[in-house]
Amino acid sequence: MITHSGIVFDLINPVAKNISIYDIAHHLSQLCRWNGATRTFYSVAEHSVKVYELYASRVSMSNEFTRNGALACLLHDAEEAYWGDIIRPIKSLYPEIENKLLDLRCLISSHFGTSYITYMADIIKYDNIALQWEYDNIVSKSKVASSHPIMAERQFLGIFDSLYSVSK
Repeated sequence: MITHSGIVFDLINPVAKNISIYDIAHHLSQLCRWNGATRTFYSVAEHSVKVYELYASRVSMSNEFTRNGALACLLHDAEEAYWGDIIRPIKSLYPEIENKLLDLRCLISSHFGTSYITYMADIIKYDNIALQWEYDNIVSKSKVASSHPIMAERQFLGIFDSLYSVSK
């Protein structure tokens, strides 16, 4: 595939040097969650920020371990910038795709100095909380106004910058 910034990205054999946080933020801000089954547009970037916020509100961000966990939460769906937002029922039907997605998720988190696997239990916990919140507020009813994609991209990058700069 060709990314927003023009990088040719190999989905089958990805390499870390072709991973760009700017592409990730841009692509995720343009992807609608729930395969578009929302009352208003709600991006994967907004979802990623929500998972980060849920995690950050429940831990002390005073040490490197929890900052790395927060970064892992923010990046937990970063592979969707390249593969798209594949809904859970489809992933469960095609384990080989799920494995490719997990491999890329791990490569991306490692590229940015964190580990999806290390924080997987927390990520799954807060991802499921976010999923329920989205269903209640974005899917079944339109209780929350979503951000414009440009604003979602900026928010994602702002959080990334604050976490990545202290973890380097």
